[in-house]
Amino acid sequence: MNKRNKTTIAGLCFALLITSAGARAETRILDRLGTVIDEVARGINRVGQESEKWVAPTFGPFGDPEDAALAGLVAVPREYRDSFPVAAAATVSVANEYGDIRVDTWDSRVVQIAAAISVAAESADIAAEISRAIEVRVIQQKERVEIRTIYPDTRGLGTVDRKVDYALTVPRDTALICSNSLGDIIVRDLASSLTIDSRFGSVDIQRVAGPLAVRAKGPFPLTAHDVHGGGTLDLRDTQTELHGVAGRLTVTNRMGSVALRDLAPESAVDIVNEMGPIYVYLPDAAAPNIRASALFGAIESDFPLDRDKQGAMELANGGRGESSQEISLHATFDTVYIRREGLDRAERARDGGGNLFKDESTHTALLTEGTEVVINATRGDLIVHGIDSDEIQIKETRLVRVESTDNAQEVLDALGVTAAPSGDQFVVRTSGIEDPEAFGCIAHRVDLEVQCPRTSPLRIEARNGLTIVRETGDAIRIEQEEGRVAVEHCKGVLDLTNHKGDIDVLDCAGPAKVTATRGAVTVRNLYESADITCIGGKTVVDAPQGAVFVRNTDGDVRIIALETIGGDYDVLANGGNVSIL
Repeated sequence: MNKRNKTTIAGLCFALLITSAGARAETRILDRLGTVIDEVARGINRVGQESEKWVAPTFGPFGDPEDAALAGLVAVPREYRDSFPVAAAATVSVANEYGDIRVDTWDSRVVQIAAAISVAAESADIAAEISRAIEVRVIQQKERVEIRTIYPDTRGLGTVDRKVDYALTVPRDTALICSNSLGDIIVRDLASSLTIDSRFGSVDIQRVAGPLAVRAKGPFPLTAHDVHGGGTLDLRDTQTELHGVAGRLTVTNRMGSVALRDLAPESAVDIVNEMGPIYVYLPDAAAPNIRASALFGAIESDFPLDRDKQGAMELANGGRGESSQEISLHATFDTVYIRREGLDRAERARDGGGNLFKDESTHTALLTEGTEVVINATRGDLIVHGIDSDEIQIKETRLVRVESTDNAQEVLDALGVTAAPSGDQFVVRTSGIEDPEAFGCIAHRVDLEVQCPRTSPLRIEARNGLTIVRETGDAIRIEQEEGRVAVEHCKGVLDLTNHKGDIDVLDCAGPAKVTATRGAVTVRNLYESADITCIGGKTVVDAPQGAVFVRNTDGDVRIIALETIGGDYDVLANGGNVSIL
């Protein structure tokens, strides 16, 4: 369908797509509506010891079933073991949540599965009942093995903590696909392709010869050692370490860091990091071709580079044209560091990167239940977490880039942040600098991280940046001038507007009204209706559980409803295509 398409589809019209398995999946999804936030709260603390080095627990006393006694729970473990023969170059996929996945390889043509199932509940009988109901579902074919964790409904059974840890051994030439939420992924010694989808867990990859396709989200480490097939990494908030990379590798990160070491002789690496630093470590004799840019940022290099500046963009190039190593580095609102290995910090020449200054402070206040939290934000990023508390906690980070260091503190002080009650609201407000040129200020921003009671309604007016809201339980209203908006694992009614940029709605209850201009809309696992208006971008609705209403201009609409049809679909695409699966 092209140009002007309108599709109104009732659920019964798609009866051919609904199988008994899909109906069961629908029941499972809808039954879990009331527990989405609680599961995230319990699961975030079970992402493995390695992850805990990076992120402290946020959601209270829940932990591994081994520590269940601390929460007054009784732990019951169970094991699952099986093995399946496969053909050469088979594909193995494993999908899990709340637990770790570790994959090793061998020369046998057998896939070996070991799953440690752990359940903690208020009594041993309840824990045993839930443990027996947890299914390790395996679909085996000659050239493919699919493994998936199926959790039962635990509503009405009191406090429950559960996880499944996988230890797989697969043939070395297996094409491996790993999907995990709230758990770590570890892969060793793979000769074929590796695909990973990780949400809120660390990723550790070593010795992979085939191409990578990795998507990872969450403030956790991602390490890759000796990966020689190139590929793509699409990351958000991750702390990334790359060692011994070969081939053509593209890395995109947001709100995290990327470090590159031990670059292989034949390699081409392209790194883009939004609002996070990039580090490259090179030996003294290295001569790769380097292209670097920093928008509202800086480039620091221990190697000579040809430099240029175009407005707020710094540019740098270096190397010899005949080099077999290509490095492309692009940072936004942060710094690109190109370091000589072994060089002492005191010996390092700061090449124009000394004018970035930062100041941090915190505010706390008690709120009565149901107090609306209002945030008026100037340029900068805003992250809001819902917590089980009657206290609001605000961490502010003020960043400025100035031409002279003499007035840096004066510029920082000119960035205002206030937080105070106002009637039946609690208002947080940031303000920018009216005349930055008078201060010699090249760029400035105020980033906020707010933890507020889940029961508080939330209203946000943001100027420019990244706005993320997670794990809240009441209504959310956001209006943003420019940037990106993301709402994740929230229960209340959503009213989201972005005048220039993308909007993501992931794993929320809804209903949701979403309006985006000059940006894309992604809605995934929304349990009630979606009302979407998108101008100048693409709309993707994945696994909707309720009615879908879309009005899209100059962009495609894609609806993916493989498990259930939860209501009518009314879709109009003016100047684009419509596809429904």
